Amino acid sequence: MARIESVALFVLGCYMLCYAIFDGVYLFAKISLYRSLLAEAPYGRNAPILPEDFGRLCAAAVKFAVGLCAILFSRGIVALKNRLLSLRGPLHEK
Repeated sequence: MARIESVALFVLGCYMLCYAIFDGVYLFAKISLYRSLLAEAPYGRNAPILPEDFGRLCAAAVKFAVGLCAILFSRGIVALKNRLLSLRGPLHEK
């Protein structure tokens, strides 16, 4: 069962990593387009990014980190879970 859990964490990590990469590429393209449009405007030469975009960029970075950790440490996470569950003792004892 531990191997299936490890594979499931690996697949979940791959999904999160790909989603974070796609979201990050989209946000960088959006921010660069936003800055290039504002560079031509007379009222805003060096405008900061929007707060929503900054939040989504931070969320993408966290998704990337969590996905990468799930990929690299999937076996360790399952082993840690099993060790923590073994501290409770057998289920038939009260």
